[in-house]
Amino acid sequence: MPGMQGPECIEKAKQAFPELRVVVVSALEDPNDIQQAFHHGATGYLPKTLEGEVMMNALRLILAGGTYLPPAALKKGKKTAAPFNGCVPDALGKTLGKLTPRQQEVFAKLGEGKSNRQIADELGLSVSTIKIYVTGVLKALQISNRTQAGILASKKTP
Repeated sequence: MPGMQGPECIEKAKQAFPELRVVVVSALEDPNDIQQAFHHGATGYLPKTLEGEVMMNALRLILAGGTYLPPAALKKGKKTAAPFNGCVPDALGKTLGKLTPRQQEVFAKLGEGKSNRQIADELGLSVSTIKIYVTGVLKALQISNRTQAGILASKKTP
């Protein structure tokens, strides 16, 4: 849209078409840029550095009603991870509340970086059972892999 910046474009598009699912594809991976996109109504933010398969899975997730937030938005490093106060994960808090107690335990262990084998040993369950719990957690959180779950879990637990 001529004369507008990205966040303003997102906001105008969402005002005109409230059901529109806006996905930002960008070379920038700054947590603040990502935060701005979500605060203005984006449903996904896809860095151009994503591998093709990951990008396709992220788009499938978004088209199915989910949200894709790149790991860069949650990482701390040279830049502090931007706070996403209310822009995505009010939904995350509600979703975590819907996890079963066992799914919550598995989610917390993912945040500790534990493998399925380690989680199984600690909880006295089989690896196959843990895989089922991990799959349930990924579906509930609408994310595509355990790395994303681990990042989210590490941010939720002190």
